[in-house]
Amino acid sequence: FPTRRSSDLVVSSVLAVARQQGKTPVVVRDVAGFFVNRILAPYLNEAATLLLEGETISSVDQALLQAGFPVGPLALLDEVGLEVAAKIGPILEAAYGARFSPCRVLPCMLADGRKGRKSRLGFYRYPIKGTKVADHRLYDVLNTQPKKQLPANLIQDRCQLLMLNEAVRCLDEQVVACARDGDLAAVLGLGYPPFEGG
Repeated sequence: FPTRRSSDLVVSSVLAVARQQGKTPVVVRDVAGFFVNRILAPYLNEAATLLLEGETISSVDQALLQAGFPVGPLALLDEVGLEVAAKIGPILEAAYGARFSPCRVLPCMLADGRKGRKSRLGFYRYPIKGTKVADHRLYDVLNTQPKKQLPANLIQDRCQLLMLNEAVRCLDEQVVACARDGDLAAVLGLGYPPFEGG
């Protein structure tokens, strides 16, 4: 993340060290959310908004798994930690405006003691032994009635198109130097379906 004062020598040296470690570095501008978090936030927020509209935890996550993501957006929020995600939202909203306004899901969950996987309770319950299961008690916490309403392709579109729109804004604002860098960062940095090319 070079600043205006970073010399070309410093940037090229850091890139060389990253490559020696087997990494694929992508240079991005030093802005709120950089690139990956900036495009990921609208995607995750839209997934949570779908719950408020009555979609089920499983239908949202399954739709994005079917689209080729390695993990569903709600399971990803549990992995990241709901406290961390809740802190990032207002920072991005202050930087970029209303399109980053967080929905009320995370504050409701945190008030209910749900911090994600680390507390063994988030969108899913994480038993000590066994696999995670969607926690249907969350619907009461959110005061929603769960019912699978939308086909998977509409859930995919709603989440992915917000991410893609933000990626185009990043390209336009030169947060990434070129579309190829954005594609690499999306595929390698957040697991965007690689068969889509970024």
